[in-house]
Amino acid sequence: MDIDGPTERLGPVRIPRRAPAADADDSVTAPLRPVTEPDEPAESPRRTSREAPRRTGRGRRTGVLLVAVAVLLVSVVGGSVYLYRTFFVADPDYTGPGEGDVVVQVAEGDSTAAIGRTLQAADVVASVGAFLSAAEDDDRILGVQPGSYQMRS
Repeated sequence: MDIDGPTERLGPVRIPRRAPAADADDSVTAPLRPVTEPDEPAESPRRTSREAPRRTGRGRRTGVLLVAVAVLLVSVVGGSVYLYRTFFVADPDYTGPGEGDVVVQVAEGDSTAAIGRTLQAADVVASVGAFLSAAEDDDRILGVQPGSYQMRS
């Protein structure tokens, strides 16, 4: 509704143009004031340069997707390395008959892994894993009793 005549639009505030004065005294004494419309917001909906930009739903989804892909990639690479080392890389072991004599003590209740650690510490085997692999294929491990054993290192 425009009662006072045409107006110029300046953001959310409307400033009416000066209507032709019927009386010269009224036009001089009455200052023009901006008029706000009640159905428009008083502040501009645009954000200022100091406000942080809002993340849209699309940006948030992209971030979540990137994190999910990174976790999946790390899982696949880690699993591949584990499987490769388990099935294709043999535990290190020595070859040949050995060069010197060593006495090894097997204690009461020692497991096969504990015996393997004792043998590795005495430099009889290169790794516990190599001893465990050899013990799986040899039934003589069942006959090992507590005591002292002389071995080649």
